[in-house]
Amino acid sequence: MTGEAVAYLGSVAAGDSLMIRPSSADEEWIIHNVYHEGAATLIRTDGTNSVVIDSDTTGGAWAGFFFHVTYNQYLVVRNDDSSAKVLGYDGIRSK
Repeated sequence: MTGEAVAYLGSVAAGDSLMIRPSSADEEWIIHNVYHEGAATLIRTDGTNSVVIDSDTTGGAWAGFFFHVTYNQYLVVRNDDSSAKVLGYDGIRSK
């Protein structure tokens, strides 16, 4: 439903990634905050082409943004740490 919160917070293995992506082409999200417990890289991609938005060597957050994501263009948070770390996000469903 439009306007409802979308969020995730969970453990991601070293070197693995968290996709911030609606499950269908009928949905669009606006992501406001992305959280990372350790070293991480934030990437925008369409599955073929990718742009690194930012990377951080310590835990923290990319907070207060308006990242528009769809099924075809979405965010990826890569755990760059040497062990599993908690990654997450929150935002709203806009469509």
